[in-house]
Amino acid sequence: MNLEKLARQFEKEYQDDWEADIALQRRDFCQKFPLGLVGKMTLEQYAIGQNRGESFCYWVETGTRRIAKIVGSPASKFGVYYGKTKSDSKQRYRYTKKYSKDLPPQDAQRLVFRRIRKHLVSLIDAGQRLDFTAIDQNPLSQMFKAKILCLYFPKNYLSICSGELLKKLSSDLGLNAESPSEAQHVALIKKADFPWAVGWSQPKFMDFLYDKVLKQASPASSFISEAEKKHRSPKETDFDKLMELWKRIGAESEQIAFSYEKKRLKRAGFGALIAHIQDRTKHPGFGFDFESFSDEETPRFIEVKTATKVSARDHRFFVSRNEKCVSESQEHKDEYYFYLVMHSASGKTKKVHVVKAADLYARASLQAETFQVRVSVELVKGGLNLLEAIE
Repeated sequence: MNLEKLARQFEKEYQDDWEADIALQRRDFCQKFPLGLVGKMTLEQYAIGQNRGESFCYWVETGTRRIAKIVGSPASKFGVYYGKTKSDSKQRYRYTKKYSKDLPPQDAQRLVFRRIRKHLVSLIDAGQRLDFTAIDQNPLSQMFKAKILCLYFPKNYLSICSGELLKKLSSDLGLNAESPSEAQHVALIKKADFPWAVGWSQPKFMDFLYDKVLKQASPASSFISEAEKKHRSPKETDFDKLMELWKRIGAESEQIAFSYEKKRLKRAGFGALIAHIQDRTKHPGFGFDFESFSDEETPRFIEVKTATKVSARDHRFFVSRNEKCVSESQEHKDEYYFYLVMHSASGKTKKVHVVKAADLYARASLQAETFQVRVSVELVKGGLNLLEAIE
């Protein structure tokens, strides 16, 4: 299998507009179910079919389906769930036999759940320690375990959950992995050995493995019907959805940067100035988002940007012509700052990087992305008349 050739082909087809969805889904999941609270979950917080679609199992399966699909197997994979069966239409708690061998057939769901919760805590502990033997001996179902590991530890576990696919992947890539969990880890680490994958995100690498190595549908295409796939361009993008997503991310970055600025002023002994910060986010004509203070006598002009990782070393963000003009103007250039908000793969914020615009321009690469085109009506009409004459 010529992976480099397949990678070149994949590069031409790949569209990355779904990666922001992954970051947000993982962030939302980790915020709702922090690692430290898994061992304190209640049955209602855990079981799918409960808590109005906001349960742990709902989020592992459906709420994060862009990250990895485990919807193909029944709800019994969770050990305990709330619902009905084909032969029994009554809505009630149900649980699998392997967790309830010594318990009554009904109304033992809380005892069953305590056992499952204990296994969850053990799984997370083993996952942090990269103890593959302990992971594979854990009685929770394979797909459920793998999905939990890739949600909480995206840097250590690939977002492929099927034991069968992980076994095939181990064989195809020549991995020295003896179990599904080890293959899930080693396959991701192996990415660093491929020169063509330098700068690829984990979701992009996963999508490549699904599409070109395993030849399976990946989460990236999970909501596209076969009929739609035949009639759509590989580069087709839902711009409305994309704009709404970036609008949401931008608003979150502004809130994060504003919180950072308040803390900065407080630490510097200028807490009284916080109430005088001017919010300009609804007025783009100003050329910056917040008007704050470097000290009691010096204003500070803050433009917030979400910096996106595009390679192993580089991040990028976009600056409008107005922002650049304002940042270089005599009035603003000495106190114009970019507050760069960087999001990790989990969707959690790494930190806010503060850099003076003048310093950034001196070190960064600025590339023109758009052009303003002006044309006279007479010229356009002349072109149309010529076109009509040719026809």
